[in-house]
Amino acid sequence: MVTKTKVKIDFSAPHQEYFVNGQQVAGTTTALRELNKPALLGWAWKEGKEGRSLNQKRDAAANIGTIAHEILCGRDKGYEIDNSNIAPDAWKAALDCVASYDSWAKGMDIKTLGAEVQLVSETYLYGGTLDKIAEVNGVSTLIDYKTGKSIYEEYFYQLAAYSQLAIENGYGIQKAIIVNIPKSSEDNFKVESMPVKSLFEHGYLDVFLGALKIYYAKKQIKDYKNGDKKDDFYEYAKEVSD
Repeated sequence: MVTKTKVKIDFSAPHQEYFVNGQQVAGTTTALRELNKPALLGWAWKEGKEGRSLNQKRDAAANIGTIAHEILCGRDKGYEIDNSNIAPDAWKAALDCVASYDSWAKGMDIKTLGAEVQLVSETYLYGGTLDKIAEVNGVSTLIDYKTGKSIYEEYFYQLAAYSQLAIENGYGIQKAIIVNIPKSSEDNFKVESMPVKSLFEHGYLDVFLGALKIYYAKKQIKDYKNGDKKDDFYEYAKEVSD
């Protein structure tokens, strides 16, 4: 029996950085922070109203989501998670998340082509890490794992950005899927999919590119206020996101 490598999750690891021709570019999730998140604001209000600590609840939920995500990606990349630095209740909750995914995947023919695939767009100057690229029932598909309460509109902006990265880098994906894995028994397992063509033709990619343009414009303002020399790269980046 082959023993798989054990990997410990670093919960304090910095965000992935992306570079095009040696110049750092925005990450997908960083650019999307320029948009308001109405679902997140509603959740924060509810937690406060019920007397729960927002940061505490958010951090605990984020850890469970991170653990479940790493377990799934580890399977595809051939390693297992070392849970020695994970609280038993968080580990159990993450395993329950994964079990709900397994129940869905059991009825599917899924052939993994890549996991945690880091890509950049030289066309629009941004980067991102795709959870999974696979053939699902014979269709080339991008799979994005989420562990929220539900599937929100802004997830599809991210999915469009990731689809652009995949297409631009030679992955001929036809469909994109959001797999929302519940973190507790109160939540429901949900899957929503959309043809990549629809993500591109019905405004989802445009919303992302708008956020990207705002990100680069605000970076220019920040650099100007800090007295930094004008960076033509970021002026160009703002223009190509049009």
